[in-house]
Amino acid sequence: MRNLTDIFSEAELEAMRRPLEEAVPPPAQYYTSKDLYELEVENIFLKEWLWVGHTEQLKQPGDYFSFNIVDEPIIVLLDQSNHLRAFSAVCRHRGAVVTAGEGNCRSFSCPYHGWTYSLTGQLIGAPQMREVKGFDPAKYGLIPLKVETWEGSILVNFDPNSKPLSSTLGELPAYVKNFKMGELVPTERRIYKFECNWKMLVENFAEAYHVTATHGNTPGYSDLRYWSVAKPRGSYEILIGEFDEPMVTNVPSSSGKPAYVLENLTEAEKRRQQYVVLLPNWGWSLQADGMICFVMVPDGPDRSHFIMDWHFPKAVMESPDFPEISRASYDAVDGFNDQDIRVLGNTYLGYKSRLFHPGRFSLHEPIPHRLVRYVLDRTDRKRTDAAN
Repeated sequence: MRNLTDIFSEAELEAMRRPLEEAVPPPAQYYTSKDLYELEVENIFLKEWLWVGHTEQLKQPGDYFSFNIVDEPIIVLLDQSNHLRAFSAVCRHRGAVVTAGEGNCRSFSCPYHGWTYSLTGQLIGAPQMREVKGFDPAKYGLIPLKVETWEGSILVNFDPNSKPLSSTLGELPAYVKNFKMGELVPTERRIYKFECNWKMLVENFAEAYHVTATHGNTPGYSDLRYWSVAKPRGSYEILIGEFDEPMVTNVPSSSGKPAYVLENLTEAEKRRQQYVVLLPNWGWSLQADGMICFVMVPDGPDRSHFIMDWHFPKAVMESPDFPEISRASYDAVDGFNDQDIRVLGNTYLGYKSRLFHPGRFSLHEPIPHRLVRYVLDRTDRKRTDAAN
């Protein structure tokens, strides 16, 4: 596998690593290079904790759902003892994917040759394999993945030597505790496809500099004076919008009086919209009326998709007004995403131009700047090899 110096010049690497006020944004190959994408898969996505779903998707023993990231198919399930497990969905015989979608079952049977696996991942059926010399079914179970939950979300890690999820979260649980995210219920999932690199989605999610031009039809919200960035947090970043009234359905309430706000929020939290991103690719929007979960999933170097799950308090979901309340939120975010899909697709076309040369970072782009350094630090094989 190649190294960063095979993709970027030493001058380009040095320019990207400078402090924000001096740094140069990445050259085009940061977003278009297949070699860099392979380094990201190997050194980021196969090493970090990744969001794959929510505990609401698994309610009784035998429930399962599938997830695919960086061409790795995954099964997440509750076994017969109600224990949460995650496995590679790849059959140990010839590599067929044993299941897709979601449902409830007692075992998984490979559609190719019928090898069958229990909910604990053990190989319990292998037709016509008894006569194979030295064949031991105990050695050919589904490959397990590390799995943990936090505030209702399920995360997996491909690296068996990875640190616990708590080491990645750091102080984040204390910071968001008033939102009681684990008590909010996911109600709607939408998936948006983007013709651009995954890092562009994360950058766009975590900076306010683009809102004036891209989302300028939203008065107040698009004023940069309302936006700031929390101090560097290590594995997570926080973009904060401070407004004069409670934030609901992603924009300030036009009536000045929201239908409801979450209990236990401070007055400051009620007036904020906070975009939190847990690197590399999981983010959420916290606001007075609930939470929206965002997952930026790579589909190769030049394509990606956005998974969005809306979360509401259970009491609000039981209200007769909930269809109207939730629809307003869905429609509001749809409009924003349509704008982002157009502008990011347009930007990716620009990155393919032979005439593109990066300008300079705005001081309103500290998180994109830190994301660049995060990616470079983790994909620099010379540095990681020296550290090991």
